[in-house]
Amino acid sequence: ENNEFDSAMNQYCHTIGYVAPSYVVMKFLDPYRITNLVMYLEKLHEKGLAAKEHNNLLLACYTKIKDDAKISWLLSSLLSSAPPPAHVRRAKNSSTSLEVSSESSKFDPKQTITLLSNAGYTENALQVALKYHEHVAYLDMQLSKSPPQVDDALSYIA
Repeated sequence: ENNEFDSAMNQYCHTIGYVAPSYVVMKFLDPYRITNLVMYLEKLHEKGLAAKEHNNLLLACYTKIKDDAKISWLLSSLLSSAPPPAHVRRAKNSSTSLEVSSESSKFDPKQTITLLSNAGYTENALQVALKYHEHVAYLDMQLSKSPPQVDDALSYIA
């Protein structure tokens, strides 16, 4: 039976770009099929067709199977390809209206921080929080450690 799922996933990987990823993901969204789902999501990511939801699901799968190397690989890939943090800036020709630049559609720092933190990957979550200036999340994680990292939190504020 396992070979049938593996064979099916190999075939689905050939349909990337033709079949909606949600169709394939829903078919393999089962704890017993996590390796098949990971295979598909990795291919989707490699082809540059993964949306932020796919990347978050892939990261969640890696945390479930505790694959530290893959977590590091995916974070490195996402952090290097994502734009710098969104900043509020004045819109052109207006001194009062504000425009918020949008984040990459491939990466959501807040969701990633929450996912990593909840899965016990605090150091990885801190790395993302630092890069994306998620001050509250960074301080919350530092102060939630046992023992609380008060010195790190204070030096971050300073």
